Amino acid sequence: MNRIMKFTASIAIATASLVSAQQAQALAISISDGVSTISASDTNNDGVVFLNSALGAWGVNVVTGLADPAIGTPQTYGLHLNSVNVGGGTGTLTVMISDTNLTNRSRLI
Repeated sequence: MNRIMKFTASIAIATASLVSAQQAQALAISISDGVSTISASDTNNDGVVFLNSALGAWGVNVVTGLADPAIGTPQTYGLHLNSVNVGGGTGTLTVMISDTNLTNRSRLI
């Protein structure tokens, strides 16, 4: 009986871990001027993330990221990054997009 309870508890923990991993916000964008970084993530898992903020020498930064389910599907995956940045100084601005848990998301369908 003790082995069955341990096995059941192990299955429950594994299932909870899998569900939480699949529900994690996978799509994220960020901008960095080498000193500061501003990030945004897809909190409702609709495949759309948006960032509008000033950073360092850049007074205007409008960044959008798109992924599944907004564009593509888990089988024909799409990832799109768009950025408009206006500044009055010098330096380097890094614009990034990332999407994780692609294997978990494709298994849901």
